[in-house]
Amino acid sequence: MKKLTLALLAALFMTACHGNGDAASIKQLPRIAKTQTSGYANEVQLLYIAYFGRPADPNGLANFESALQTAGAPTDIQALVSAYAGNTAVRSLIDSFGKSAESLALYGSTGSSAGAANAFVNAVFQNVLNRAPAASGLNFWSGAITSGSITQGEAALSIAAGALVNTSTQGLLDAELVNARIAVSTEFTAQVSAQNVVGNYVGANAAAAARAMLSTVLATTDPTSFEPTVVTTVAALTPTSPAAALAAKLGKPNRFLVGLGAGNDISTMNAQGIKPDIIDTYMVGVGAGSWITWNSPTGSYLTDVAQADDAIGATPMYTLYQMAQNGDGNLSGLTDSTFMGNYWSQVRLMFQLLGNYNKPALVNLEPDFWGYVQLQAPNGDASKLVAVVNTQAECASLANNAVGIAQCMLAMARKYAPKALIGYPASFFGETAPQVAALMKQVGAQNGDFIVAETSDRDAGCWEVANPPSECTGRGAGPWYWDETNQKSPTYTESLSLWSTYRSDLGNNLPIIWWQTPMGVPSTTPGGSYQHYRDNHVHYMLGNAGQYVNIGSAGAVFSSGATSQTTINTDGGQFQKLFAQYLAGGGSALK
Repeated sequence: MKKLTLALLAALFMTACHGNGDAASIKQLPRIAKTQTSGYANEVQLLYIAYFGRPADPNGLANFESALQTAGAPTDIQALVSAYAGNTAVRSLIDSFGKSAESLALYGSTGSSAGAANAFVNAVFQNVLNRAPAASGLNFWSGAITSGSITQGEAALSIAAGALVNTSTQGLLDAELVNARIAVSTEFTAQVSAQNVVGNYVGANAAAAARAMLSTVLATTDPTSFEPTVVTTVAALTPTSPAAALAAKLGKPNRFLVGLGAGNDISTMNAQGIKPDIIDTYMVGVGAGSWITWNSPTGSYLTDVAQADDAIGATPMYTLYQMAQNGDGNLSGLTDSTFMGNYWSQVRLMFQLLGNYNKPALVNLEPDFWGYVQLQAPNGDASKLVAVVNTQAECASLANNAVGIAQCMLAMARKYAPKALIGYPASFFGETAPQVAALMKQVGAQNGDFIVAETSDRDAGCWEVANPPSECTGRGAGPWYWDETNQKSPTYTESLSLWSTYRSDLGNNLPIIWWQTPMGVPSTTPGGSYQHYRDNHVHYMLGNAGQYVNIGSAGAVFSSGATSQTTINTDGGQFQKLFAQYLAGGGSALK
């Protein structure tokens, strides 16, 4: 298809649009109601309006603005039409609208039939101009889409841009309508953030409510006078599921999220074309040799990781593992003022750096530690396990015990890193789900943002070999390989039931993120070899993500729990293949 110039767009709209209007009666409205944070905000809002008929969500707006800036896109909507033809990054961004789950739900595959393309073009005209296109316009756009000479994204962009260059009487009215809808959309997005309901503006029902509100905005609408309607519409958005709300806060799609962690390097992810939703990184040690010393200046390792993760579109996840400094299960440092002073200074620094990062991040607070608290506290009572806590200014009113530790961590997180989401990892060291939930509820884990569920930190085959490495000893006699048919223990349904019970007993309906999930490849032969031990978690979980969604899960992070375990470097392409298949199927919607 030939390049859509401004002159061509204007000509198309002179013939494709119909209706009457008196230019002299047009109210001169402001082009935007609020001051924008970037030159791309109006463009992004107009794309959302044209394609989805609704205002952008805060995360979508920020992410798309950032992507346009990175692509070197122009900030003028008409120039963006021209950039589409010559800038592959811009083209990919615009076309991403047509590949989204929301697009498929609204329009299906428009390239499959003239009827579907007609419905799409009609919707875009209604979204932008509040009316149907003339027959000539409908035939032009629909024909171009079905022939493959133009994509849905380019059609929506061009229709929206064309509405602003038509100088006929109707065209002038069209421009006023477009400007009014941009202004109202800008206010709506700002209100979602201001009312702290980002997690509510997720899913089909919320989108429909926003779409219905925006459809009432006309060329004569005063955006300032319309603000009360925006405020009440946002306030009326009903909460979505906790898992969907968490994904929204992370700026991720409304599907079961998939991440990678320890042992899986970004260079290999890029080489294999893997774009995980989350990347997990350990923050280990206290004092000399700890994570704060790994890069210069002090603590910059955290920032470097965040930037690297963000660069490939992943949310950083940090697993704080400082309590094991004195040895696995050694809690003697809890009453050592020097040790705890250093411990708390590093926790504070971590959250301060996350605050400076100023984007969403996940934090997993001290795996294994809470299990040892349950084992070593007198009568399993965390309040009786003494620890140095209230020496910290942020925690001066908290108790000097293990309960105070959990509460102090959360206090620092909320003070310094409000965009960080906090999870406490429960450990099952022989206790029942109700017993573990009671301990975790005592320390306040229900006040976090998500539950960390450790799936199994080793490939099953590592335990099965005759002479296992040291990291695969000391946990009983098995069996270790889980039954994917869920007939013979251990099974996946047993694990799902255990964590479902824990979640229910903990309270607050928090979403679950499965963590440090082994990455071995299925085999009927027990055992395996170094970095090639058998396991089937990747195979089962990516093939049955809906089962995890059904108990309130938001996602899973796959990683090796030790250097001897399988990673994407040694799994023969298993993760790459199964993750691609999962995404191609649309993923499992969160609920």
